[in-house]
Amino acid sequence: MSILKIHKIIEGPFETDNNMWYNLCLVEFPDGDLIHQEVLYPTMDEAYEDIKTLSKQINPIEINAINV
Repeated sequence: MSILKIHKIIEGPFETDNNMWYNLCLVEFPDGDLIHQEVLYPTMDEAYEDIKTLSKQINPIEINAINV
């Protein structure tokens, strides 16, 4: 399983058809590529928590690739 880094939330949170949530993020992959990618969350609160976290720190948020 790969560890990805969320550097920035571009927009979101948005609700999916199956009651999940996602943010459009600037994600760094293990090979160093930076790509706009949708990251899924089980709740709106968790999606919004990443927005709040990145607004308060410089370091990216590390996530498992399974959330992408």
